[in-house]
Amino acid sequence: MDWLQRMHRSMATAIPEDILVFLTQHWLPNHAGSSTTSGRLIAAPTSLAGVKSHLAKEFDLQGRVGDWDPAAQLGNPMHSMQIRDMIKGYHNQAAELGYQKKGAVPLEEAEMLQLLERMCSDLTSAPLQEQLLLIRDGLVFSLLWQSCFRGFNAGGVRLDNIVLPTGGSALPYLVPKLGMKAGAKLHVKPDHTKNNERGTLPDHPHL
Repeated sequence: MDWLQRMHRSMATAIPEDILVFLTQHWLPNHAGSSTTSGRLIAAPTSLAGVKSHLAKEFDLQGRVGDWDPAAQLGNPMHSMQIRDMIKGYHNQAAELGYQKKGAVPLEEAEMLQLLERMCSDLTSAPLQEQLLLIRDGLVFSLLWQSCFRGFNAGGVRLDNIVLPTGGSALPYLVPKLGMKAGAKLHVKPDHTKNNERGTLPDHPHL
């Protein structure tokens, strides 16, 4: 990560104080897009919590797991008292400034189609690895938009959860050779959802 390199740190050596510098001096000022009743623009507290979660996962993947031990300088720096106090304090400050949580605004159909068309056009010039990522992301975006799945449900969908109308193994509809027509059905049955542990969901229409 560039911000760590600028601080002469790495994912293996960063400590909670480094994270606090990044969040307060870089991330928060550059993500101040939510309005408050006081007229001041701030970063949404939920967005800050999301960054904390993502960074914590990144450190976990580096083998830095467990609560932070300040004496031994071991553990996940995101699971430290300093970071927890900072997140809690920011939530309180946002409330004092008059921040009010707002529901997410869903993409319009035209916006979703424009996004998928752009991804499809990028397939022709992208390297193979990026093509696979574009196909994966296109399927996930389409699935989320049409089904109202939660992100973790879409992220956990496997090929054997998806059945195409033509039968056979599942492939994202972004692949031009598939030749699927508008209105075709994509059968998606994830292992479980928040409201249905058995994962038997109705079919969702294809774009």
